Amino acid sequence: MSNLWDRQRNERAKAKKERARFRSSSNFGSSEAEKSWILEMPPEDARAGVLVSVHKNKVEVMLDYLIIEGRLAPNVPPRGLKDFAVGDRVWVDGEDEKQVLILGREARKSSVGRTRGDRTRHASSEWQVLAANVDVGVITVAIKNPDLHLQFIDRYLILLQDGGVQPVICSTKGDLSSERPSVLDFYESIGVPVIETSCLLNRGIDELKALLLKKVAVFVGQSGVGKSSLIKALDPSLEIATQAVSPKTGKGQHTTTKSNLYRWAEDSFIIDTPGTRSLGVEVIPKEQIRFLFPEFFELAAECKYRDCLHLTEPGCAIKQALSNEERVIDKRRYESYARMMEE
Repeated sequence: MSNLWDRQRNERAKAKKERARFRSSSNFGSSEAEKSWILEMPPEDARAGVLVSVHKNKVEVMLDYLIIEGRLAPNVPPRGLKDFAVGDRVWVDGEDEKQVLILGREARKSSVGRTRGDRTRHASSEWQVLAANVDVGVITVAIKNPDLHLQFIDRYLILLQDGGVQPVICSTKGDLSSERPSVLDFYESIGVPVIETSCLLNRGIDELKALLLKKVAVFVGQSGVGKSSLIKALDPSLEIATQAVSPKTGKGQHTTTKSNLYRWAEDSFIIDTPGTRSLGVEVIPKEQIRFLFPEFFELAAECKYRDCLHLTEPGCAIKQALSNEERVIDKRRYESYARMMEE
């Protein structure tokens, strides 16, 4: 088993390098531009802060728990605020209590992103970072209203793992049904923590608080699943707008339109992100996606070809396991995987 894990680690490292090359050769920004605003050492007399929101021409910076407006210093590259995200640790200049200048930011230790234009936005292939320097990603799903879709969970799992963020699944609206979806048992079986909650009944909230305490957490999920309501349940004093699912369409309505960072307890932060109605993962190479399905690892060593993508290749152990009751691969998960690979 140790040799298998070594092999998987090496293959995943290669895939990450390929992705880095892809970004540097497309519209994700050049490495030279990146060097000009990522600061390894703080400028003299600069102050450290964290971005709590990013707008078109300005940002909001948290300095010693005070939120101050920030604008870019003249030497920041033309891409400007496109290269900053909520959660970025930035260096600022100025003692003004109303406005400071952004000098640059630290390199990110992790991030959560998506392609802008993933069927919910205008058409574009630009990569959009929703949150930076995150410890935990809370994939929020509703038991009902809107319905729970496995494909969204799988895609968020891929994006979180690829960004170096620990995933957690949190189900909401537990008051609407007494039945636990069997798919939640499956995710627990592959090592993804699951927390079941109901804001109405105050169920699971203390468990979620314990998990997120002293960490930076990002909440992601479909529109209308209750991300904002869940965050307000953690700290009722937070001013966050909430909105019910549309009774006409049965689909979630966008309450949060931009990512925002909130401090809900000492050294504990939450980033609320816009909900989605569809989610693309095409930015992640196929060669990397296959390593982000942990239940494939052991069987993949038995595939005829070392670079098997588990689609149409002969001698694929994953495909064979789909019809073998003794070596079960969840068919819904495999179908989700195949759809991602086709993109």
